[in-house]
Amino acid sequence: MITPVIHSVGSGTRLWPLSWRLNPKQFLKLFGDRTMLQHTLDRLKGLPCDCPMVICNEEHRFVAGEQLLEMEVKDFSIILESTPKTAPAIALATIHAAAQESCEGKDGDPILLVLPVDHMIADAEPLHKSMTEAFPAARNGRLVIFGIVPERPEIGYGYIKRGEKHENNSDIYAVASFREKPEEETAREYIKSGKYY
Repeated sequence: MITPVIHSVGSGTRLWPLSWRLNPKQFLKLFGDRTMLQHTLDRLKGLPCDCPMVICNEEHRFVAGEQLLEMEVKDFSIILESTPKTAPAIALATIHAAAQESCEGKDGDPILLVLPVDHMIADAEPLHKSMTEAFPAARNGRLVIFGIVPERPEIGYGYIKRGEKHENNSDIYAVASFREKPEEETAREYIKSGKYY
């Protein structure tokens, strides 16, 4: 089973005036009749998932809870992010998931699937396929990162350089390095090499 950890934080400044501090983009219906948080939940349909955990700010916890209930998700956890730092919040989710596993008498470490809500994925099937292929690596203690092939140079995102293939699977690679927000010419070189996601 996979424990979904939905990273639903944001200050509401990027899409102002549509979004604002108390109503950031993750709670808006930007694509159809679902919010970005709800689209992220929809993306999990068909996967063997435990109850989701949602990481959000203190001031958004009730909105997040209401949106999960609208999706008829009755069993979930909300983890409050005290500072706007992703890694500590995910570490807390990991501790929470491990404690739940222990309380329920389950054997082994939980597999967490961390999903930011600010991704829009129109077709979840390729993502499900990638998750299924990556599950054995995660079960064997690997940290798995899903990357997409860039279509154009982008200086606002980081890049993942792929390394050697992981065992016999042609779609899983070791991570050689991370490159944070390169200049445009460097990003063009990354895309041309075919080794960056």
